[in-house]
Amino acid sequence: LRIERNGELVWAGPIVSIERPVRNGSGADFVTISASDIMKWMSRRTIKEDLAFNQSDAGLVFKDVLDSATSLDNLFGLECPIFQTGYAMTRQIVALNFEYASDILEELARSAVDYFVLGTDLVVQNQDATGFPAGWYVIRDGVQEQLAPTPDPFGRYFFGLFTDEAWVERPGWVIDGEAQANNVYVPGADSGEGGFRRFWTASDVDMEAGLLDYVDVSTLYRPQAGTPITSIGVFQERADSLLALRRDAPVILSGGMLGQNAPVTVDMLFPGSLWSIDLADHGVSQLLSIQRLKRVDVQVSVGEGGISERVSPTFIPIGTDEAGGN
Repeated sequence: LRIERNGELVWAGPIVSIERPVRNGSGADFVTISASDIMKWMSRRTIKEDLAFNQSDAGLVFKDVLDSATSLDNLFGLECPIFQTGYAMTRQIVALNFEYASDILEELARSAVDYFVLGTDLVVQNQDATGFPAGWYVIRDGVQEQLAPTPDPFGRYFFGLFTDEAWVERPGWVIDGEAQANNVYVPGADSGEGGFRRFWTASDVDMEAGLLDYVDVSTLYRPQAGTPITSIGVFQERADSLLALRRDAPVILSGGMLGQNAPVTVDMLFPGSLWSIDLADHGVSQLLSIQRLKRVDVQVSVGEGGISERVSPTFIPIGTDEAGGN
C-alpha cells in the first residue's frame, strides 16, 4: 500500500489484513484495509545464521540482525545504514533458536536504538564518540546520507520552535504523575534465584512527595559465563538521566491541529526529533521545555468542500516512552 501527498510518497508498507466487519449480524457496507510499514516484514523473518557479539555496539547488532533476516531475499529493498549508539552489549543469537528478527530489533529499540521508517527508507540515529547525536542516516540509491540539520554547540538537534501560533486548534496536555520518580533503579537483564545480579540507582527523595520508585530494566546487560560488561558507567549514567528527567512530573502534549504557520514540513516531523516548546497555558512550566516528537497522527477526509487534512503531533519528555505508539 502506497500513500502519496502532492505526488510525493509519504508512506508505504505491506497490507496485513482485509476485513468486512459484521454490523448487526451482517456484513457492513465498507471494507477495512490495515497495513504496517516495511519493518513489519521482520515479524515473519528469523535469523538465518549464528551471530555472536561481545562488547559490540547496539547499532552493529541491529544492522547485522536486519541484514541476516533479509539475506535470502530483500523484497522491499530494506537497507540499514552503518551507525553506532554508544551502548555496548554482549549477545549470542543461534539460528536454530528461530528467534523472529522483529523481537530482537524491538528489544534493541526499547533500550538503545532510535529508528523510524520514512516512506520505504529505514532511518537511524547515529551517536558520535562522545555520546552526542551525530545525525539521522539513511541509505538512498545505495549511498548513505545524513537526514538532519547541523547540531547546536551542545550536539543537540533542535528542529524548530512550537508556539501557540503553530496550532489552529489548541493541543491538549497531561502532566503524567505515573511517570514521576525520585528513586530510580536500573537492574541488569539477567537475574537468578536471588534476583538481579547487578543494578544501578540514583535518588533524590523529596519527602513532601514521598518515595517514588521507578524500575527500568536494561536488556543490554547480558553477561555470558561470568564475562563482565566493561562499560558499566553507561548504566549509572542512564539512572542519573532518568532521575533528572522524572524528578518533576513530565508533561505529554498531544492533539490539536497544526496550521500553516507551524514551523515544519511533513518530512521534518519524524519520531525522535527534538523541538522547543513555548506554550502559554496557566503558567504550566512543563510547557516551556524541550520535547521529543513521539508520533504524528494524520487524518484525511473527503467532503463537500473537497479534501481536508488534520495533522496532530504528540510530544513527550526526552528519555521517556509514555503515550504509546512508535
